[in-house]
Amino acid sequence: GVDAMKARFGSSAWTGIKRAVKAGVRIETASSGKLLPEFFSLAHKERRHWATRQHEPQWLAQMRYRMVDGESKWQRVASHLGERFRVTIAWHGEKPAAAGIVILNGNAHGMRAAMDPEIRKIGASHLLNLVVLEDACAAGARWFNLGESATPGASDFKASFGAVPVTVPELSFERLPFSKSAALARETVKRLIGFRPAHQGNGQP
Repeated sequence: GVDAMKARFGSSAWTGIKRAVKAGVRIETASSGKLLPEFFSLAHKERRHWATRQHEPQWLAQMRYRMVDGESKWQRVASHLGERFRVTIAWHGEKPAAAGIVILNGNAHGMRAAMDPEIRKIGASHLLNLVVLEDACAAGARWFNLGESATPGASDFKASFGAVPVTVPELSFERLPFSKSAALARETVKRLIGFRPAHQGNGQP
């Protein structure tokens, strides 16, 4: 229930929520992929920001993103799931400040998240997380999978909303060592372009 869920929130979560409310952030949720263009517009902006921070060519960052996680893929997913597929946008004025994709199917799964790095301090991601968690409670979900955390910052952000880490084994069965070859190719390209890992912040629903 909503009350039990909110009782798990830490002080940093509430601070971010109050900051977003004070900044006039408003939340919009739609199903069936209606808001996917807005989500990907924000995701591309965030990708450009981190590509610059990591000394990665913009064309390479965007190409990687489109190949693995393009909008057309998610439009197909949305068309199959209908009302179970939700996109939530946190608007600051007329600009999307944070966004998330959630699938509700018994329980809830936060599939993707994006945020505007330029205005990350207004707490839009915090308010967005409150709303998607409330939405999951209203749908009868008992569990909400917040997804993998690529950085300690993302993990800490989720923990502020009461999340607990779960270790999940990942297995790969291949006749040929494709994964090892792909990893070697990625490391080679990173060295050639002078790739520098940057600590990405929170903002993950």
